[in-house]
Amino acid sequence: MMYAKIKKWGNSLALRIPQIFAAQLGVEENSNVSLEISDNRLIIKRGQTLEDMLACITDENKHELFDYGESKGKEII
Repeated sequence: MMYAKIKKWGNSLALRIPQIFAAQLGVEENSNVSLEISDNRLIIKRGQTLEDMLACITDENKHELFDYGESKGKEII
């Protein structure tokens, strides 16, 4: 077990994650994480990467392309 101190960061509070925990969780600077509270505990989970989300796309759940017609007005680049 390791202890840490909650600090103020702007109008929020911040918790520094020790490197050994970050490595075990597989997170680094700018990683997305999810936060939830369960049984009076804060649970931090590694967020999905773009690669994780793309791996979930299958032919069965992929949306079909829809043609809205030619670009008009400010849509034209």
